[in-house]
Amino acid sequence: MPTKTLGIDIREASEKGAGKGRYTLNLVKALIAAAPEQNFVLFTKTPNPHFATTEHVKQLCIQGRGLFWHWNLRHHLLKAPVDWFLAPTSTIYPALAPKSQKVAVV
Repeated sequence: MPTKTLGIDIREASEKGAGKGRYTLNLVKALIAAAPEQNFVLFTKTPNPHFATTEHVKQLCIQGRGLFWHWNLRHHLLKAPVDWFLAPTSTIYPALAPKSQKVAVV
């Protein structure tokens, strides 16, 4: 199978509590473990210590607050697209994504 690049919004990924932060953390960890040959770009505001940078996993910090973060993400992905983008905790980027971008809200 050809290598794909999966972009994921990990801003909420956390071990605290039992809500969307823990869901995002566990989902992303499971995806990375299940498909170690695929490339993952983890989009965040600040580096997340739960995800190590490897040959196939990198974190990319996007600046901005609120809607501006999503707009800056869109700008970045227009220049450096990924094959799929997963939005585990937000429906804003999927609404802003170009029609050519494959996006899933999970």
